[in-house]
Amino acid sequence: MPHSTRRAANGVALAVGWVLAHTLFSPEVRSAFAAIGRESTGAGFGLTSSRYFAGWLLALLVWLLPFGEHARFFVIIALTLL
Repeated sequence: MPHSTRRAANGVALAVGWVLAHTLFSPEVRSAFAAIGRESTGAGFGLTSSRYFAGWLLALLVWLLPFGEHARFFVIIALTLL
């Protein structure tokens, strides 16, 4: 596992541990969080690949916007139509 992925996983584990250790949320809300997590990780390849494509489009947008100083609106429209 790459170092950055391991660091992110450790951060998520710490956050989950903190939420579970403190009674910030009621048991009903915690079970709803667990159901949402199970549902979101149980998706097939189609949803996962569309997430990668969406991330790629956002990165492309961030990369192109500084170059389109006066045409930012048109850059956003062009990427939206992609």
